[in-house]
Amino acid sequence: MIGEVGSVALNDENNMEHDHLQHGMQMNADENEQPETNGVEGEPRSQVRKMISIDGIQDMGNVNFKILSSTEVKDYDFLDRDVAFTFYNLYARMNGFSARRGKVCHKQGHKVDKFGDLRTRKREPKRDIRCFCKAECRVHMDYDTGRWYVKSFADEHSHLLYMDKHAGLLARHRRMNDADVTQLKDMRRVGISTRHVLASLASQKGGYENVGHTMQDMFNELDKQRRNELPDARGALSYLRSLKTTDSDMYWRHIANENGRLQHLFWADGHSQKDYKLFGDVIAFDATYRRNKYFCPLVVFCGVNHHNRTIIFGAAIVSNEKEETYVWVLNQFLDAMKGKMPLSVITNGDKAMKNAIRRVFPTAHHRLCGWHLIQNATSNVSNPRFTALFKNCMLGDHDIAEFEALWEEMVVECGVQDNEWVKETYEKRSMWATAHMRGHFFAGFRTTSRVEGLHAQVGRYVNFRNNLRDFLENFSRCCSYFRFKEIDDDFKSIHGKQVLLTYLKRLEKSASEIYTRQIFFMFRKLLERASTFRVRGYKKTTMCHIYFVFMYRRKEKEWHVTFCPSTEEFKCSCLRMESVGIPCDHIVAVLVELDKVDLPESLISARWTKHVKDSLPCNGDSNVWDPMTVCRNVALNENCRQMNKLACRNFMDYEETNVVIMAQKKRLEQRAAAAAQSLGEGVLVGEDKDSHLQNPLVVRTKGCGNKSNQAGQKQKRSIRCGNCGVQGHNRKTCPNREQHKVLTQDTNAGPSQIMEEDNSMRE
Repeated sequence: MIGEVGSVALNDENNMEHDHLQHGMQMNADENEQPETNGVEGEPRSQVRKMISIDGIQDMGNVNFKILSSTEVKDYDFLDRDVAFTFYNLYARMNGFSARRGKVCHKQGHKVDKFGDLRTRKREPKRDIRCFCKAECRVHMDYDTGRWYVKSFADEHSHLLYMDKHAGLLARHRRMNDADVTQLKDMRRVGISTRHVLASLASQKGGYENVGHTMQDMFNELDKQRRNELPDARGALSYLRSLKTTDSDMYWRHIANENGRLQHLFWADGHSQKDYKLFGDVIAFDATYRRNKYFCPLVVFCGVNHHNRTIIFGAAIVSNEKEETYVWVLNQFLDAMKGKMPLSVITNGDKAMKNAIRRVFPTAHHRLCGWHLIQNATSNVSNPRFTALFKNCMLGDHDIAEFEALWEEMVVECGVQDNEWVKETYEKRSMWATAHMRGHFFAGFRTTSRVEGLHAQVGRYVNFRNNLRDFLENFSRCCSYFRFKEIDDDFKSIHGKQVLLTYLKRLEKSASEIYTRQIFFMFRKLLERASTFRVRGYKKTTMCHIYFVFMYRRKEKEWHVTFCPSTEEFKCSCLRMESVGIPCDHIVAVLVELDKVDLPESLISARWTKHVKDSLPCNGDSNVWDPMTVCRNVALNENCRQMNKLACRNFMDYEETNVVIMAQKKRLEQRAAAAAQSLGEGVLVGEDKDSHLQNPLVVRTKGCGNKSNQAGQKQKRSIRCGNCGVQGHNRKTCPNREQHKVLTQDTNAGPSQIMEEDNSMRE
């Protein structure tokens, strides 16, 4: 006897109701149908005729659906309903229609009017594809064997069948396989647009018509993935927590408001903490805006490494820019860096930042950005002569007495004795004037231009459309790029020998063996400039010798270089060695006078040398490139590619190969699951305590742009000259352009001015 415990109708999609097409497939068991006899009383179906078993997609590779007749269809039985539907859907794809599973409805062909008069709808109604098609394939289950068989098969259509190039566009046949979904996720993760992902898939498969899905299907898949993810704030913390599995030093902290909404988030990975240990003597930070969908300001802490390239120490997302907020961020930064305070900090003139730095980093020397000061001078005084003189006072190589004299002359000449901004700026001269900051190490920082360049670089990876989870992933990719550039710089510094170009070849060679490539180029400029200096003589004391150095044909300016023969220590009155970490040209002139062929150790700052990172302990970073793993991956991919090409030519070869692959895959999955269970993988501590954390509110900060005027339109921005601040022209067409150039070129700037450039922003 044959007993059906259920039956499913697999129909032509054109005979289903319109609401079924919108809301997904229907699958119902037909419980009221009577059992079907096979013509032989009491005999199982398997004994009536020999059935062809289909257990999965791998068994359908030898079926020619194009010539399959209705009688031959009944010769197949299936493992379950899903396999049966896949079989019928492939038949539909090869014959120009699409299938849908469900129980045949007695209201078939009747359209339910859900929207009343369709002419009143704003959106164009969907096309009506119903045409009362009777084609179907009904499958039942034999409870004796547990397999599904074809009970009835109707293949008469009331519509024209589609050609192959059109059939693939039917909704049922547009499906993204696992490989395409993985490639979509990987390429979207690195910032490639969906349109370009589709173009890549089309290139791999020989044309867009062979891709098997449309761009809308890709957008739907991305939307599905977002819906399956955790809420944004929790997802962001979950991502940071997952990094802990590969980076044991990963640090992050967050706080929420009284409503449970995320307010501030700070994070710093282990690599940043190691960099700070070596190069954390100087940091710079500023806020940038419109880098996430909540418009929360992003604060990035950065410095310079031994290649004079910008590096990232940590970052924070904050909901406001109040003083207490910056105090919290700086405290988290200090905690992440094991309590090590920087020697110097460079920011703009933001009052909240200034007060927070004074409270958290009381011993650090705070320097204001020179570029912002010049911009403020232009806007508050609007005198190009004052701007030029102010720049000379700020950046010129003067001692304190010279600075005070120049300031008095400038104030009198420009008539700004009563200007409040000028008075306030003079009171803060210890935070911006080079004369008052001699001897404080700033590694060449004079402005926050490095920070602005870093913000531009980060902007290539993140934007205002990113949620917090995507933002953190893209920010990590940006940090990875910066670290790759450092590896590239390391290679260029140790690969080969530097060609010597100056006449002081012994000193040049000594520097090339010690300094990194970029720092060596800066030192070589000092060697070239050293020829313009002369040593007038020296004075011998009980402990040291004092050399008097002046520039050729400029004897009114003199520098004193102190040399202690017993300790081989040098010190110049300009204090650039203490400020930058590279010998100034005055000291180099004395080295030439003393006929030195090697740089003394007292003039070598470890932070600029090639092997400064050798002092860091190697604790087995899991992200280190493993050549054995890479070679295995390449070998397996190549072998599988060749095997796949050969096995697909013959069905028997294909079937045997597929059985072997599936068996091996199952064994490897079991081993991986056992290994993960023994190591406790997948258990992330702290998930439950963030279960009530909510997404941050969208904030409005000073970086969100201009507000609209009363008419509801944005106010037009007035164009001002960057030199004099007057409207109606720019820097290039400024009538005072030549006058403004006076004193802008500091002939005695030395290495501190050179080191402000960061090559990473140009690449």
